[in-house]
Amino acid sequence: MLRDRPKVSIIVLNLNGFDDTRECLYSLQQINYGNFEIVVVDNGSTDGSEKKLRKEFPQLTILQSGVNLGYTGGNNIGIKYALKHEADHLFILNNDTLVDHNFLGYLVETEQKFKGKVIVSPLVFYQDYQGQKDRVWAAGGKFSWARGRARHLFEGEIYSGKRILRPDYLVGCGLLIPREVFEVAGFLDERLFFSFEDIEFSFRAKRFGFSCVVDTKALIWHKVSATAGYLSQFSIYLQTRNRIIFMKEHTFFIHYLLFLLYFLVYEQFYLILYFFYKRRPNLIKVFYRGLWDGMVGKTGGFSN
Repeated sequence: MLRDRPKVSIIVLNLNGFDDTRECLYSLQQINYGNFEIVVVDNGSTDGSEKKLRKEFPQLTILQSGVNLGYTGGNNIGIKYALKHEADHLFILNNDTLVDHNFLGYLVETEQKFKGKVIVSPLVFYQDYQGQKDRVWAAGGKFSWARGRARHLFEGEIYSGKRILRPDYLVGCGLLIPREVFEVAGFLDERLFFSFEDIEFSFRAKRFGFSCVVDTKALIWHKVSATAGYLSQFSIYLQTRNRIIFMKEHTFFIHYLLFLLYFLVYEQFYLILYFFYKRRPNLIKVFYRGLWDGMVGKTGGFSN
């Protein structure tokens, strides 16, 4: 029998996204798990959304970063608050999501079956995939160390497999994390700001003896790219830079050199052609800036 339900702090990060955050919070208020709190971190919004959230949700804890600290720094504020207030588990959730009312109970059930030695992700669907809501966005991911590339498992498919999956890494859209992970492995890497932080955190946690699993009975829906934009300068720069930083720090030196050879000989030319195909040649300069900054180890956010 599972023990009494542990306390879960659900951390939602907001940055100029009142409408999405509002919808997410109303969705969370419908879940049927009996021991949870919602912590909203406003990550330096400039559109008045913090004030509107405080007015509409006066019962919730709303923290303020003051400036945009990125996905990592903003969530770390909520994580540290939750740990200080005796949360047993923390659930990091993107603000552009909706949740099934049973999802949290399933995640905690799986966490307890593994005796707290796992990070658990729900099955994440596209909220709108050509008018459908049953298409998978991610069930964790597969990582290629040779190419330094990550891909979502079962993306675009209708999933009908086993309940528990063991991917290489988990996507940061929704993660149930026991407090012990932060106490042992540390917080999200604030140097990365955004992008690759979920991959880095997954592999770091695994080095400390934790596993990464997906409970496909727990369901959430994601408005993909509602926050960053798929082909924005912000995303291209940080994806490129952080990918290189991750490979440099998490592989043997010879593997890193082989990855750079592949990246410079093949992938850069593919991406340049892709940017022209998408009529976004302005992204080429941003790509090379990210490439250089990754190689020299520059960290932090992105500025034009």
